[in-house]
Amino acid sequence: MSCSSLFFSLAAGFLLAWPVAAQPGVPELDAAYARRYRVKTVRVLEGNPDDPEVLRVKETYRFAASGRLLAHHNPGLEAARENTRSGHDYRDEAEPDALGRVGVSRRYVDDQLDATTYLSYDERTPLLQQVIRELTFYPVADYMPGGGFYDLRHAYDARGNRVETVSGPSFQVGETNLGSRQVCAYDAQHRLIAYTEYKQLFLPEVLDSTYYNAAGLVTRQAKYHWGPRGQPELYQLQLVTYDARHRPTGGLSLDRDSQGWQNIRTIRYRPDGQLLEEVDYTATFRRPATVAQALRRTADTLRAAPDGKVERATYRYNAHGQLVEWRRTLTDGWGHGLGPHFGPVVYLTRWEFDYYPRRGR
Repeated sequence: MSCSSLFFSLAAGFLLAWPVAAQPGVPELDAAYARRYRVKTVRVLEGNPDDPEVLRVKETYRFAASGRLLAHHNPGLEAARENTRSGHDYRDEAEPDALGRVGVSRRYVDDQLDATTYLSYDERTPLLQQVIRELTFYPVADYMPGGGFYDLRHAYDARGNRVETVSGPSFQVGETNLGSRQVCAYDAQHRLIAYTEYKQLFLPEVLDSTYYNAAGLVTRQAKYHWGPRGQPELYQLQLVTYDARHRPTGGLSLDRDSQGWQNIRTIRYRPDGQLLEEVDYTATFRRPATVAQALRRTADTLRAAPDGKVERATYRYNAHGQLVEWRRTLTDGWGHGLGPHFGPVVYLTRWEFDYYPRRGR
């Protein structure tokens, strides 16, 4: 991923689906994990929602006693790669500059040059390798008869945070685009607190803002779109709550679009701190809710809505404390199934382990 695509991903991913700590506790099957549990092999099995108890091997890992990964077999990924090869073949090449940084990047599609990008760096801070310009040229192609180019310029603050990216301008028949601009603001702890997109360089279009608690955890995120009157209007909102151990315990998500979608989540933990259960209640309403209306709604409110849904994720562990089963069950608000023959939709993942003998035995 290029520097520009990393930066622009801020706009798409600024509002978190949920805090990372609240995501499923799927194990990181790396060398540290293998050493800790003396794992020899791992088999990851998944069930089809139409027949969840019939499990098929999704992935297989094999580790040395030292924890080093010896083999990893993923039939699904290998099939996807094969499909990619049967479609288009993408290849990237990088040409370093005198300091070993990427100076020129070229992308090929089916061995034909698709784009060439030239990177310029801020020479005042060579160790930081801060890209200040990305100039991409596209050759003449069927979808771009005259060829073209794309120009990105980046600016940083004294602490090395990227604070602005400007793209454009571009010219087409009957239309002139001055370009777009993305501006970031940070707090004293270098945390991103605001991200603003401008069209035609100066017209605000989107504002994302993030709020933190005293422990540095995200408690609120909001996305605003500029309305026809030139004023920001709340479009998305997310609130997150935590317990005394700084673990997320749930929260609320709201989309103020024409569907009026809303979600309430609750999270529970085992006495040993492992994730036990996550429950999501979701529903859509005829019209967007105000923040006050959304805060008055409860899980029962969403469950009783005409299209209310409940998704429950449960986690099961073995005697070593390793996650061995993750089960998600989706029903309507009354507990009735949504799957074939009105049964619940179930997604099931299991992990099976073989171990090396413990030392001293």
